[in-house]
Amino acid sequence: MTQQRKFQPGDIVHHFKRALQSPELLAQQPNLYQYEIIGVATHSETGDAMMIYRSLYGNKALYVRPLEMFMSEVD
Repeated sequence: MTQQRKFQPGDIVHHFKRALQSPELLAQQPNLYQYEIIGVATHSETGDAMMIYRSLYGNKALYVRPLEMFMSEVD
């Protein structure tokens, strides 16, 4: 049985790409591949749950991804 991860608004998550970066680059860009969870929304047309999150690096863009895809395991 797989344990479901739970996130709250304000939680900080790390994209798997962060683990592939050099310590030198992470020292220069400490927020690289980090995201702040905004919350879960409902798609107005399909009713699907969507994760809303903001990049903490670069232009600090806001992103949305289907919750199921966001929570899926990384290969």
